Amino acid sequence: MKYFNCSVFSLCIFSFIVFTFQSCTNPISPANGFTLSVADVSCTEAWLNLHVNTAPAIITINKNGAALFTMKVTTRDTTIYDSTLSPGKNYTYQALVTGIKSNQATARTMDTTSHNFRWQLYTLGDALAGNGSMLYDAAIINENDIWVVGEIYLKDSVQMYNAAHWDGQKWNLKSIYFNYNGQNLISTIRAVYAFNANDIWFGMGSMIHWNGRTFESISNASSFPSLVNRIYGTSDNDLYVIGNSGNIARYNGTSWSKIQSGTTLYLLDIYSNNSNDIYIAGGNFLNYDGILLKGTNDSFQTLNEGKNITADQLFHPYFSGLANTIWVSSNGSLYFGGNFLYRYKFGQYNLVKTLPGNYFGGNATGQYWGFISKIRGNADNDIFMAGEGNTVRHFNGVTWQQLGMPYDYNSPYLWLSINVKNNTVAVAGYKDRNAVVLILKRQ
Repeated sequence: MKYFNCSVFSLCIFSFIVFTFQSCTNPISPANGFTLSVADVSCTEAWLNLHVNTAPAIITINKNGAALFTMKVTTRDTTIYDSTLSPGKNYTYQALVTGIKSNQATARTMDTTSHNFRWQLYTLGDALAGNGSMLYDAAIINENDIWVVGEIYLKDSVQMYNAAHWDGQKWNLKSIYFNYNGQNLISTIRAVYAFNANDIWFGMGSMIHWNGRTFESISNASSFPSLVNRIYGTSDNDLYVIGNSGNIARYNGTSWSKIQSGTTLYLLDIYSNNSNDIYIAGGNFLNYDGILLKGTNDSFQTLNEGKNITADQLFHPYFSGLANTIWVSSNGSLYFGGNFLYRYKFGQYNLVKTLPGNYFGGNATGQYWGFISKIRGNADNDIFMAGEGNTVRHFNGVTWQQLGMPYDYNSPYLWLSINVKNNTVAVAGYKDRNAVVLILKRQ
């Protein structure tokens, strides 16, 4: 499938192509046929599928009755991209060849979402206690039922807390033990994943499952020789964990099985928008190699790799740097990032152009945002990212805005995880030696 990007520069090029190639292009007759359909829309973009029965051909695309551009198609199926739209509007497209019109395809763009959030910052633990406190992950059941995990120490106490629960009024610190051969052991919890209030999974060296009554210890050591970095699943019978050295394991409700990843890089985030395609992001913080994996059930393959490359080498075929996080919208837009924020859609990789400074040299010294730890969202017009320098940013479909406290690249706040459910957002991380949580609620 060919991908066409509608831009001012492209319009000039295609005018030239029409002049040069029209004499050697076979015209399309009504019997040959061609169709136009809307593949997807965002607040400012539309993707159209053009199908012709005969190629090559010269096609004019009209938008709202006016010519948008003329192009030569060389394949029977072409994806057309228009980024000149406004939120919450209807647009009608039609293709024409030598006076013959295709069907009309109507696209309605998404409305923007609100940047208006009220927020509350919480500090858990004491800076001078233990080894210092920090949080690695967060899970939201609802606005009054939130979990964060990591390691938390209180002054004048030798006890370690590895989780905290928000009940709508206060944070309750938890020490969740793993039972190994009859001994209760406690360790830092690095990942949490919740299906509902009575079905929550906690990842450390092994797994702990809250079933609504007790914390069950579930060992995965034989299939997963790593700490758990992230958890994803559709149910207790279809659960995945990822870790360092390319480790992936799947739990079917009774036993664990190791899945070959084809890489030895750290696997740092996992996500899916359906029960079929699962995506994993990873990399190496020492040399900034990166990896994207795509899998179904028990098989994963490399989708792309990140390398230390220059701007002119970008997407030929590699992206730049490691992939620290990944998220997929319900429409199949795949976002991933670390030093940069990328989008993969309809087979095309691009830097997210709406994010200020998101290009080589554009975010020098962290002018706009820090290294991205995690991305999550509700939809393509409601995306959140968190990271270094107190980075907590929201995309409403058109613009990115800092939420909560102001962004400062030198800020001591480092956010390691962000999770969102409807209008509630939970951000977890640390400041100096304190564990910190930021809760945001949309107004």
